[in-house]
Amino acid sequence: MLHVQFSLNLSLRHFPFSAVINAGDICPQPEPDQTHHKSGAIYVHWGRTDCAANSELVYSGIAAGSRHRDLPGAGSNVLCVPTDPEFDNPVAGAGGVRAFLYNVEYQISDFPLFQGFHLHDVSCAVCKATGRFSHLMVPGKHTCPSDEWNREYEGYLMAERSHAVHHKSEFLCMDKYSRPAEGTGGGASANSGRLTMVEAKCSNSGGGLPCATYTAGNELTCAVCTL
Repeated sequence: MLHVQFSLNLSLRHFPFSAVINAGDICPQPEPDQTHHKSGAIYVHWGRTDCAANSELVYSGIAAGSRHRDLPGAGSNVLCVPTDPEFDNPVAGAGGVRAFLYNVEYQISDFPLFQGFHLHDVSCAVCKATGRFSHLMVPGKHTCPSDEWNREYEGYLMAERSHAVHHKSEFLCMDKYSRPAEGTGGGASANSGRLTMVEAKCSNSGGGLPCATYTAGNELTCAVCTL
């Protein structure tokens, strides 16, 4: 409650008095249910077209990015693009000076959990964790920092292959229970982006992660957490 002191000048006489005003009368507060409904942390669920139990689906789609080799330039990040794009005043035909966006495929043939995923497109979903305010991808662990955090999903780090002619990409957390995009696969595409497992490179003399905790050759895990 706010106590406000008023003073009025009537017929050259002052009549001080007090009034009690509710704080909500001055700064109306939104209904709690409205605030809870609208707020939420946004994250991408890589490898799936659905969301965790406590999250709602914003849209589902497929992973897209730059070509994995031969064409430098464009972007290094991976996007989750919807399957039903909208265009606005496009110029017909391929432009001469443009950046290009391609599908992104799995390049994995020797890891049991992703058996049969090789050269299939990566599915994805954009999710909203209702009532949460931030999200965090934890590389190298499949748990969240503390009990305050909610784990949306766990998985494995993936990125473009380390190779002399391959381009860099960002590191993504791929759900360990991923499902490739339906109706894809069946042959290598020189135009696609690629994602593969990420292994630790350790060294006790510099030039690598500490070998005491990062075992060379081990595939790195990850977790996506919200708070």
